[in-house]
Formats: sequence, structure tokens, C-alpha cells
Amino acid sequence: MTDPAERLQEHADEYRRDADDDRPLAAYSMLLAIYVVFVAVLAYLGRNRLPERLHASDLGLGVVATFIATRTISKDAIASPLRMAFTRYEGVSGPAELHEEVRGTGWRHAVGE
Repeated sequence: MTDPAERLQEHADEYRRDADDDRPLAAYSMLLAIYVVFVAVLAYLGRNRLPERLHASDLGLGVVATFIATRTISKDAIASPLRMAFTRYEGVSGPAELHEEVRGTGWRHAVGE
């Protein structure tokens, strides 16, 4: 059985694939962790400020926020540590957007898609 840190390093090496490419996956992971803690603290502090009823504008705002979050998780470089076990970095496909190829079979391939 492999150590979790070794397994993460294997995923990172497989994700990078090219030895010349040095993706800052550890830095991205740290930034993601800080962001999650920050959002969790804000959600905890603001839990009593929710309105009793939601309006149509609240639904619209939720739709936009969901779209932005989904796009960030699926395409932005900052979320590449979340995708590294399922995809392989191939390069940049546009401004602030990565091109990644799906790897693996079965569930791993399905999640990478």
C-alpha cells in the first residue's frame, strides 16, 4: 500500500507528463485550501442572515454563481489539483483556460470527462 503523499506525487507526475512543464500544483492546492476555509468561515458567520423567502433575482444569482464555479473547476489552472488524478495537462487552449486530456478507464475516465 502506498503512502497518500506518494500517491499524490504520482498523480502530479502523471498529470504533468512533460518534465519541462513545472505546474505549481502544490501552490494551487494551498490556495484552494485557503479559499475553502475562508468561504466556510464566511458561511458560518452569515448563517443567521438568510432571508425567509428567496426572490427570482436570488435564483438568477445562484445560476450565475453555479456556472462560474463549474467553469472554474473544469477549466481554470487554479483547480488543476482537483483534476490531476483524472486528466493530463496538454497545454493552454485559451486565456486562463487549460487543455487537458482524459486518462484512465471506467470511473476514472468518466470523472475526467
